[in-house]
Amino acid sequence: MIVSRPEAECDELGWFFWLSGNEEWRVKSALGETSYAVDTGKYLLHSAGSRDQLSNNYDQGTLSQIYLIISQNVFRSFAALPEEELPKYLQHLDRSIRQDIYCRIGRTQPTMAAVLQQILHCPYQGMIKRAYLEGKVIELMALVLENEDTTQQEAIQKKSQA
Repeated sequence: MIVSRPEAECDELGWFFWLSGNEEWRVKSALGETSYAVDTGKYLLHSAGSRDQLSNNYDQGTLSQIYLIISQNVFRSFAALPEEELPKYLQHLDRSIRQDIYCRIGRTQPTMAAVLQQILHCPYQGMIKRAYLEGKVIELMALVLENEDTTQQEAIQKKSQA
């Protein structure tokens, strides 16, 4: 199944975690077209920004994913100290809706998988469930951002060695 969505602006960051199934994302923007193949055990991190077109090509079979979104303002409040800029390794995620979105595929780490399972099997109800799930989402965001930090620092080291 192929789903194509026209131009859009996004003022939030998102994390897709694939629990089962395969999918291909094709993002067209002013910079060109990029394809992202994602499957079980991976996640896709995307920033705020704009894109000309997004196409999703789903494999036949079951697709199961958890998608977490956070507004840029909430992200900034978590990621930056008051009155300061975001840390250098996260600045590429803080985009205006006039900039192209940033996407990156990562491998779901065992600690992330454990938190995803805790989200899926939350034993609570009502307000306690909400508090529990919000805490787990923040924990998952921290784990993804830690992975993003490592990825960005490795890219900086490669550039300086070249």
